[in-house]
Amino acid sequence: MSDREVVLTGFGIVSPIGIGKDACYESLHNQQSGAAPVQAFDGSTSRCAIAAEVCGFEPKQYVRPRKSLKVMSRDIQLAFATVRLNGPPSHQSIRHFFLGITSRSVLKTRRT
Repeated sequence: MSDREVVLTGFGIVSPIGIGKDACYESLHNQQSGAAPVQAFDGSTSRCAIAAEVCGFEPKQYVRPRKSLKVMSRDIQLAFATVRLNGPPSHQSIRHFFLGITSRSVLKTRRT
């Protein structure tokens, strides 16, 4: 087995309760749920018409060049948005990730 270094560079949030850390935090603070009736398709014929969808997401704000959107599935668009929301790696983003650990951290993991 070999040691591998993992460097955490921060996070971006695209979720049913908010896009961006401030919107997500506000929803959590106000105890808002992301579950609601399905809007992406007609759920009337489904056994369950409730889902936790990411609503209000506009991929054009996050994906460059925009013509890339033609070949991207929605999950890839959401992933691109989380990267863009994260911004450049910084000491602050690492602190946010660890929720209190303030030193720059490199984790060593072992593959099994």
